Amino acid sequence: LYPQDIGGNAAALGEESHVGIIGDFSKLPYFTLNINATHLKLLGFDLLSNYNINGKLNYGKDGRLATVVGDFSTSGSLINYDPIRELKGTYEVEGSEIKLLGLNYGDVVFANGFFSSSPPNEIDLNFRFKGAQLAGLTDLTMERGLISGLVFGDIRICGDLEKKFKINGSLDFLNGNIGIVKYNSAKVTMKGNSERLEFFDSKVYTDDEVLTLEGKMDMKDVGTSKAFRNIVIKSDPNTVVWAGTSVTRVPGGE
Repeated sequence: LYPQDIGGNAAALGEESHVGIIGDFSKLPYFTLNINATHLKLLGFDLLSNYNINGKLNYGKDGRLATVVGDFSTSGSLINYDPIRELKGTYEVEGSEIKLLGLNYGDVVFANGFFSSSPPNEIDLNFRFKGAQLAGLTDLTMERGLISGLVFGDIRICGDLEKKFKINGSLDFLNGNIGIVKYNSAKVTMKGNSERLEFFDSKVYTDDEVLTLEGKMDMKDVGTSKAFRNIVIKSDPNTVVWAGTSVTRVPGGE
């Protein structure tokens, strides 16, 4: 959230931010929560959505709360006034650990795993992409049209949230573009951590050539115009086809 008055920031754009919460605890241990967020400012985005949470409180033999389990879903979701796919899934909360037993984003992105909000602050999340539109995932955080196509594959995030947790993945892209490069397919392999992500053994297949994608991405640049400044696509070791957001084709080193 913005560090200053959220409502003031939203009002400056002509919209007031509102968050409404309605809960029903009349049938304990079962409960429901409905959270309505209207023009909520988060990380520079304008968010509208309804969050529906159902749950059950489970108590141990000692009478203390042991776990909270249930399901959640969203509806009517917009980001910057554009409609997006909806989320649904199931969860379990035990102490400071939150388990995502199944998260589904519009039937194209799935996730499961856990994360903890207290030491050792572990995280282990697995994401599977099954035909998600790259443009839908990236247009909100970078230049519109910079990347497009369908994405399939897996990404895993694991480690200590307070340290450099690991990020590893292998993705396949189909029928799109990376900058000025139009491709039929691409194979992208990545590894790194919460500070830097490296791309290696990655190929881009166009109508008439096989290109190599390589480089590193500073994670602090994600969502900015600098995100791809250290990423290049080459037709051979000495010829750069695309560098960052550059649209020139020049020999490497010039």
